[in-house]
Amino acid sequence: MELSIRDINDELSYITFCDYYVVHNLTELQTENLLANLEVYSWILRTDVKHKRNFHAITIKTNDGFIHHNGFLFKNNFQVHIIKENKIYETMKEYILYLSKCYGFDINKQVVYEND
Repeated sequence: MELSIRDINDELSYITFCDYYVVHNLTELQTENLLANLEVYSWILRTDVKHKRNFHAITIKTNDGFIHHNGFLFKNNFQVHIIKENKIYETMKEYILYLSKCYGFDINKQVVYEND
């Protein structure tokens, strides 16, 4: 599947889902500020800077605010290890699809921040 990018502004774009992920080095607050004026169910993958190890997080904008899924490892072999639940998803795609079913978010609204 071809990567499709929809520009939001000079700094932000949406990537149409094609099992491609961009990890941003942002805090929760920085992420919330980026997503604040974007469409509901936009989401971003980021480094979870609260932890000393290489943890990751997904932040989803909802009608009620923001949901932060912190504390998982997104490994080079694309497995996702959910540390708190001691659960492994075989691929990031599987995890994203699981989250999209839980929250109804749009997998085609992964946000890419150009100035990271």
